[in-house]
Amino acid sequence: MLDVCGTRTTVRPLHERGAELEDIVGAMVEALAAARGTDAPAVTPRFLDAVSGLDLPNGLVSLRAILTECLDDPSRRGARRLDVGDLPSRARTGRPPTQGELARGEYDAIVAALAECNGVRSRAAKRLGISRTTLYARMREFDLS
Repeated sequence: MLDVCGTRTTVRPLHERGAELEDIVGAMVEALAAARGTDAPAVTPRFLDAVSGLDLPNGLVSLRAILTECLDDPSRRGARRLDVGDLPSRARTGRPPTQGELARGEYDAIVAALAECNGVRSRAAKRLGISRTTLYARMREFDLS
């Protein structure tokens, strides 16, 4: 297919979209609530932070499933806001990074370096100023292949 169109569009994962993720989650919550005939609950910043760290293998499809589960929970009916405790238990165990902003920054730096170096790990390690062994260890830690 790439031969036909001649260009490649890379769509950034949801966890890399920053402020855009807030708009995506808000619009999706509103649409899901409207489909149920209810008012959309407010989304707290803690909920957005938790969602940004989730493992969403199918991107928007996975996000929609998790938000649907949040809104379908009988204990949530009529709730006025979504907070981190409202996430399904399976969604609370997001993929690394799990330890604060430092881990998130490290993960993002590794992903960016690998992208800039076309996946060549030795060049990415050099670009990051770390050894290949350290890069491989961090990639295993963050479940990057």
